[in-house]
Amino acid sequence: MDSTSSSKISWKLAIATIVLRVITIALLSASFTILNDDVLGTKYYHTDDRNKTLQFRDTAGYQYMVATIFLGIGHSVVQIVLAIYLLMRKNKDANKLLLFQFYGDKVISYLLVSGAIGGYIATDDKGEFFGKTNHDQIDSNLNKSYTSATLLLLGFICTAVSSVVSSYTLPKRSSTTTV
Repeated sequence: MDSTSSSKISWKLAIATIVLRVITIALLSASFTILNDDVLGTKYYHTDDRNKTLQFRDTAGYQYMVATIFLGIGHSVVQIVLAIYLLMRKNKDANKLLLFQFYGDKVISYLLVSGAIGGYIATDDKGEFFGKTNHDQIDSNLNKSYTSATLLLLGFICTAVSSVVSSYTLPKRSSTTTV
């Protein structure tokens, strides 16, 4: 493979990575917006039984979800800037940045999936707390919590795919070992 076809492939991979990161930022932003406006924005709910109060804001699962969303957005923004930098520099001295990109994607993807799972578990716990109610506002917010966690899970998928794409840009190591 000559250098021009190799640079075309790396250019296409960089563009694909940037597009995946922009999609990730959009999904995580939508997840946070739904979670913050519709779920965390309400202080508490009472049902017909006044002894049961639902507070979303104090739930550790939702707080962890928000933290992973912000980490994911921050990581994606940094990686977009690095990808643009690598495109402009035409991959000069890019080995360390490519390794950072690859391993950063691995770490952030695991954080995002754990945040989504935390959101699902917190929502399930809140649903069990109230049992089968006919309270439309609570059911609506529980459904919005599930929607937010699903968007976070889709953000994880984009980051995981980006990690696979970035693995193709890693420098090739020789398989020969010296003794």
